[in-house]
Amino acid sequence: MSPAVVQLRIDIGGTKPVNWRRIRVRDDMTLTSLVNYLSIIFGSDCGVNRCKNFIMTNPKHNLMLPRRVSLRYLRLYPGQKLVWQDDNSNLSFTAKVEAIRMFEAGVSYPICLGGSQKKFNNSVTGINHSTN
Repeated sequence: MSPAVVQLRIDIGGTKPVNWRRIRVRDDMTLTSLVNYLSIIFGSDCGVNRCKNFIMTNPKHNLMLPRRVSLRYLRLYPGQKLVWQDDNSNLSFTAKVEAIRMFEAGVSYPICLGGSQKKFNNSVTGINHSTN
């Protein structure tokens, strides 16, 4: 069985204007791999690798998730949200499932479909880039 493709909109909490990306990933991707991909498309200083808590929101309850679980195992559906939080700052990432699509042969995933191009500043990421 070929994997499905999940289309996500990723928003970074605490930025104004909102910094976001729209991506498509295979559903056999793990949360750890997704976090690594987000650090590439948002920039290594975005802070996503510092986030330790993964929460899947549900109308009935919120569920803490291990990092090695695949998206397929979560049985995602359109409208559902995944939230990454960093306990040491007010940094959060929200991934909203926009669509579940069929796998297209010959297409390499993951794909970034676009988004805002805002650069991160030190107050949001907590990283000092000054050189002395």
